[in-house]
Amino acid sequence: MADLNVCSMPSASGSFPMPCVPGWPKLRAGTQLDAMYERLQRDGFSFTRPGADLSKPHVVVVFDPQCYWSNNLWKTTRLLEDEVFFVWFPVCVSADISTAQAACIMAASNPWEVFCEHEESFADPDFCGIHPENYKITQDDRNRVWRNARVFRKAGGTQVPLGIYRCPDGSYVPIFGDDTLSEIKQKLGL
Repeated sequence: MADLNVCSMPSASGSFPMPCVPGWPKLRAGTQLDAMYERLQRDGFSFTRPGADLSKPHVVVVFDPQCYWSNNLWKTTRLLEDEVFFVWFPVCVSADISTAQAACIMAASNPWEVFCEHEESFADPDFCGIHPENYKITQDDRNRVWRNARVFRKAGGTQVPLGIYRCPDGSYVPIFGDDTLSEIKQKLGL
């Protein structure tokens, strides 16, 4: 078994040690970036920005509609949308409303448009995003979100957002919600 790094994670009562992936102290031990990247693309449900250039570097992004850091990553990726092909996979890890909001995005005839509407209205302190009652969704739409979440969890995913870039050498690099534009560019070799 490979040696694990240990990092300190903050908690209400101080900090506690948590095993981390070597080289990535923000990533919990057991997170399988390769499995998550491949399985989401094979078995998950996603959307992309219309007109995005498939020839650009691909980044798979797992996000929760109710997550502040997911919203932060979305804002940062907007600055890179002409340089990177982002594939967005909504999951629910924080609240049931996340499932409904993600299902609304996935059920839309133009998911990117509804996703942008959601993220742009995220600052609403009373709701954080779109109101699901304004959209028509089915149980199948909700199940797609849960399927993404199952793939994410089975590959060791515990935190959102999580972007994954498959490097030309076959290695996988994580992208986090608090990564700056320059940090993301460096990770992607841009």
